[in-house]
Amino acid sequence: MLIYPRVGVGIVVYEQRLESSHVIFPIPFALDIDFYWSPDRRSVLQVELDTQSPTEENAYIFTLYPDWYADPITITGRFNGYSTPRWSPDGQTVIMPACPQLGTGCGFFDFYRIARDNPQLEEIPYPELASIPDDWQWYDNHTLIIVDEREVVLLDLNTGESETLVSNLPIQLRGIHWTDDFSRMSYFVNDGNNFCLRVLIFAEGDSNEVVCGGLNRNHPVGWLDDGETLYYVRGDDDEIRLYDSVARVDQSATDPPTFLDWAFDLLYPLPQTPYLVHHATFNRQVIELINTETRQIEQVAFDVRGYSDADFVPSPDGSLIALRLRERGLLGLIRLDEVEAHWIESVVCCVMVWD
Repeated sequence: MLIYPRVGVGIVVYEQRLESSHVIFPIPFALDIDFYWSPDRRSVLQVELDTQSPTEENAYIFTLYPDWYADPITITGRFNGYSTPRWSPDGQTVIMPACPQLGTGCGFFDFYRIARDNPQLEEIPYPELASIPDDWQWYDNHTLIIVDEREVVLLDLNTGESETLVSNLPIQLRGIHWTDDFSRMSYFVNDGNNFCLRVLIFAEGDSNEVVCGGLNRNHPVGWLDDGETLYYVRGDDDEIRLYDSVARVDQSATDPPTFLDWAFDLLYPLPQTPYLVHHATFNRQVIELINTETRQIEQVAFDVRGYSDADFVPSPDGSLIALRLRERGLLGLIRLDEVEAHWIESVVCCVMVWD
């Protein structure tokens, strides 16, 4: 099932098997509303900019929809700014860094916890979250994994106890990416002359250098579905490459090599498959399927000329890709063995998710 906002109606579930849709949250939203979904897709935290704020600065309002068809609950409190909220793996708790100083500018962010069954803001008082760290993620349903002050730390939210996993990391890590099981972490660091890409394997405790120089940390980077292979882009010609963190082998993603068309091309792995999708957004405007096992481009999956403003979201099993045209508000589904999209909806906006 695909879940998406329909303008003027609310949040809709489209059941691909039945080719039908129905409203689960009647939200009278506009384009200045953001949504953050729980992993089970049953709850959503809505963030809305209050343009009618009596103060000189706008304020953000938070609303929790605890379950499908349930009444919304407005969270008490208005904030000058916030950073991306993140749900616990079981979907019972969401943590949100936010700035409560209305009208004074944001000097710092506090961390707040909101429980789905008791939606009240609870400030998290632990020093590890005194300000926004370099990176933080849910490690399990009651523990955060935090990268800050040259350390990687596990923080138990129930007890406040912390455990240092790794110390003496370089300063100012950038572009941190985790494997799904948190066994590995990639990051960029500046050695004074160049950006370097490194991989930290927690079982070993040391970082391995993938490459130094020829990197743009704004280029796509991430982990394949196998949890061991890092994809990234290198060189003046923007070559797509793969780094095997087990064998410590760095090679071109394909033979012969494949390159980005330009800096804003997209790369993302298809879940439960060895495929890496290359969405070339300039000039050719196509989607290429790279088989990372055979290191071959198996097919040009879909011609996206004219769709350079599109968002692409693959389904959990990798069989479908949802396509939304931002300017025209069209929503479609792409099967990887077809050359045309199946358009299912118009006048849609904002974020799409699969259930």
